[in-house]
Amino acid sequence: MKRLIVEGITGSGKTTLLNCLKDKFSQWEELNYLSLSQFYTNGLIYRKTDSSVEMECYHNLNKICDFIEYFDNGYDTYGTKDIKRRIVSVLECFHIENYAKGYMSNKALFKDLDDKMKNRGYKLIILYLPENSVMERSIISTSRYRNSEKWDNYLAALGKDVEEIKEYFIEIQNEILKWADLSSMDKMIISTEDMDWNTYVNDILKFLEG
Repeated sequence: MKRLIVEGITGSGKTTLLNCLKDKFSQWEELNYLSLSQFYTNGLIYRKTDSSVEMECYHNLNKICDFIEYFDNGYDTYGTKDIKRRIVSVLECFHIENYAKGYMSNKALFKDLDDKMKNRGYKLIILYLPENSVMERSIISTSRYRNSEKWDNYLAALGKDVEEIKEYFIEIQNEILKWADLSSMDKMIISTEDMDWNTYVNDILKFLEG
């Protein structure tokens, strides 16, 4: 069973890594592949600030847990023991980013979601950028390849200048690491400074088999 949650700040390479993993799984003829982007796990509540945001986050993520459990239970009920027929999935962010960004803070809800994903067989990958790479990867590069007014406006909302925006991303990364440390899932931290995606994928595949 191959199930991963990939967490990391903007520019750390989450989307690139997900695409590389999807290509690898397709070569192995993994038939039931589920990939959810950050839009479904975090973006649906983007920048909401009212008091209901924590429970809205929780319910959104819990529905994903229920979806996975439903199909797992279905396969067990019908006697299918072929592991390749189970859902192989990679999620771009899940509960940790929501906690790191302050949408959620309740530790009991964190444990509930974390335990459910651990029980479903998920492992946790944290993509990490050294602080001296954050300016280039999280701000300059993303502005260049996204090249949109909407993205520029998003960055501008994070700070009054590039130094303040950089500090925002560093703070979020530190929060991701803090919350990841509380997770009971098996975890792996990868520095993506060198952007050696083939090596990262191979290391992750070994991690999954461990």
